[in-house]
Amino acid sequence: MSEKQAKGSAHDADSLEALIERARHHVMTPAERRDQMVSFVYGMLDSKDTRSKDDIRATLAKHYGWD
Repeated sequence: MSEKQAKGSAHDADSLEALIERARHHVMTPAERRDQMVSFVYGMLDSKDTRSKDDIRATLAKHYGWD
C-alpha cells in the first residue's frame, strides 16, 4: 500500500466515523419516517406484485391520514 493510499484510508475512516456520529444523533422527521415506511413496505412486496412506490405511498396515506 502506498503512502497516499494509507492516508486516504485513514481519512476515509475518519470521515466514516464522523458520519456515523452524525447519524447516531439524527432525529428523523415525520417525512423521513413516512419515506422509510414506504420503502420498507415496497421492499417487502412479492417480486410478482406490480404496485409502484407511488401506489404504496397512496395506500399508506389513505390508511394513516397523511396529507
